[in-house]
Amino acid sequence: MKDASLSKTSSGPVTKTRRQHPLALKFTSLIVEYHDRLHHVTTVMLNRPKKRNAINAQMWKEIGEAFRDVGSIGDGCRCVLLKGSGKGFCGGIDVTDQNFFAELSPSENNDDKSSQDAARKSLAFRSQILQMQDAFTALEECPVPVVVAIHGACVGAGVDLACCADIRVCSKNAVFGVREVHLGLAADVGSLQRFPKIVGFSSRVKELCFTGDDFDAEDACKIGFVSRVSETEEDLQKNAD
Repeated sequence: MKDASLSKTSSGPVTKTRRQHPLALKFTSLIVEYHDRLHHVTTVMLNRPKKRNAINAQMWKEIGEAFRDVGSIGDGCRCVLLKGSGKGFCGGIDVTDQNFFAELSPSENNDDKSSQDAARKSLAFRSQILQMQDAFTALEECPVPVVVAIHGACVGAGVDLACCADIRVCSKNAVFGVREVHLGLAADVGSLQRFPKIVGFSSRVKELCFTGDDFDAEDACKIGFVSRVSETEEDLQKNAD
């Protein structure tokens, strides 16, 4: 019986082809595939490079679905490598996605004054917040270890996402920020709970959460948010592997 993972090229020699992951065709905002060398490692890549991998409603849903399935559907996965495509890991929430804030921005033609009440709008948004929290918790509760490799921008929801991983490594050009405060929002998808548990309740951590100031790779390593800093993105890939 022929090995399905082997194929002949036009020049004759037999070469191995990468197996397709069972989740490979399921998502539009994520790329899920087996690692090209480490066959028991599954790579999950955020794939909205033109938006700096900003998370819209669709990607948020897919992240939850992917991490609920990976490692538990007979895919042979023993570890997940999470990374972002393009110039950065994740640019936070996609604030241009109207699906995110539909409940907070009722139609101007709506004459119901109660729909303009801040408390009612916040209560309507609560169910969506719970769904967003559940999606990231799926990563935290993934049955196999999750390593996240961060390059470029990792801000807002990107920090939330990274906090859920078991191991975090980054390149020297990585920039982090709990930026929800700049939008008048609380980082209530996990950063305010997980970030201090990872690095401790230090004055520096509270300062970063209260001000939304950015911090670089060196500072992230110093406070223990990442365990290793690579000089280049190429080195980051090697260290993550």
